[in-house]
Amino acid sequence: MRTILLLPFLLAACGEPPTVACSSDIEEVYAETARRVPGFGGLFLGGRGTVHVFMTSGELKDAERALALARPCIDPPIGEVRQIIPVTGDYDYRDLRTWRDTLVEALPDLDVSIRTNSNRIHIAYMDRPDRARIESTVRQTDVPPDAVLVAGP
Repeated sequence: MRTILLLPFLLAACGEPPTVACSSDIEEVYAETARRVPGFGGLFLGGRGTVHVFMTSGELKDAERALALARPCIDPPIGEVRQIIPVTGDYDYRDLRTWRDTLVEALPDLDVSIRTNSNRIHIAYMDRPDRARIESTVRQTDVPPDAVLVAGP
């Protein structure tokens, strides 16, 4: 906890702004956080002041830095943080965003989003034939199939 409070001052002393530029688009905030803390893959709130932070490194210090950068921009604001849990993620948020954009273009009729609670791209469909089409489309792109969760009936 002490690290989070001191981190903005340490970053400022190093010449780097203590937070990312806030935007109404949380994706911009997360992408900039991943640029400044490579391997950041998103975060989600647990219960009782717990924040889970996906990091490809799985390192607590990286998770603390990413949270310190992004936290001022998260709306609604995160309350008291009692524990930061680094979760080893497979993907950097910037990669997820690029792959999501590729799949949105390839599957414009489906809901394609980034799920920061799973460090994956989520594709929702309603009709059974869509699943085969989704899987085929993913294979035709540079998106790793393991980065995609497909959900339907």
